[in-house]
Amino acid sequence: MVVRLRPTPRMLAQLGGRALLAAVSAAFVAGGAADPASFGGVLFLLLGAAGLALFGAGTVATAGQLLAGRPVLEIDDEGIHRPAAWPRTRRLLRWDDLAAVALWRQGVPAGRSHREYLAFIPRGAVAGTEIAAIRPAAVPGIAPPQWSIPVSDAWDRPVDDVVAAVRRHRAVPFADRRS
Repeated sequence: MVVRLRPTPRMLAQLGGRALLAAVSAAFVAGGAADPASFGGVLFLLLGAAGLALFGAGTVATAGQLLAGRPVLEIDDEGIHRPAAWPRTRRLLRWDDLAAVALWRQGVPAGRSHREYLAFIPRGAVAGTEIAAIRPAAVPGIAPPQWSIPVSDAWDRPVDDVVAAVRRHRAVPFADRRS
């Protein structure tokens, strides 16, 4: 199973917003280039160049994420793969090393500011994360940060399908703490 991000209206809005801010930064550079010897011209050139660098890079990064189709998570016979952005290599958690799977929600319960996480807990994992406070007794250990993945609405597969695929490969304890 391969989990990829699909374009969502929010991601497209972010791309449009960043492109707009890059265009405004280019206008700052053009305005500053009209009178580069004045204080205002130098200020506009500096602000425009900084904006072009930041918002231009953000636009390229967001467009690359939308167009690349790079997987977020891969589950196969070898184990669970977590592709990483360049220059890091992808991580692998072999099935023999997997101790448990946990799914939890963090944030304000009544508001929209909560976020769901899917955690793959390796054997002997003791690194602390947010799940420490709600860890059930059936789940041995706490997931290290590299194996605690934020669940997104942009995933092309539901999180329940991902958990089912993991459990098909290996029978491990599972804790669902989303409520």
